[in-house]
Amino acid sequence: MLRRMKGLVVVFRGLVLFSGLLLAGCGGSDDHTGSTPPAQTECQAVMNEYCSSATSCLVTGNVITEADRATTNQSCIDEGAVKLKCDHAVGVSSTYDQCLTDLKSLPCDPVVAVAHGTMIDPLPISCNQVILIRP
Repeated sequence: MLRRMKGLVVVFRGLVLFSGLLLAGCGGSDDHTGSTPPAQTECQAVMNEYCSSATSCLVTGNVITEADRATTNQSCIDEGAVKLKCDHAVGVSSTYDQCLTDLKSLPCDPVVAVAHGTMIDPLPISCNQVILIRP
């Protein structure tokens, strides 16, 4: 249980860093009545990729067990939905595709370092302000 909780805390710490890099203020409006706007779907795709990669790093870094992978990944996604507010996304930057590519090969050393309390940024530079959020 301690290892599992530690892993969840790590992912949440990463999300705090993640949200600082990912979001940029932007004006906008919702014109997609009845459907999910593309920017919201793209925001969720970034969160899903980050959580999947970060969770894999926590498993390979022996921070959490394989048995805790699914729960930790889902907790990351749930927490990310609250922190990132993808439902307010109105666009993506020109580095969106590169961000997704870079997240798929996220280096594990920074993620594991955050798990052990080091406050460093585990995110690729391509993810800096990649999702535009309306105020």
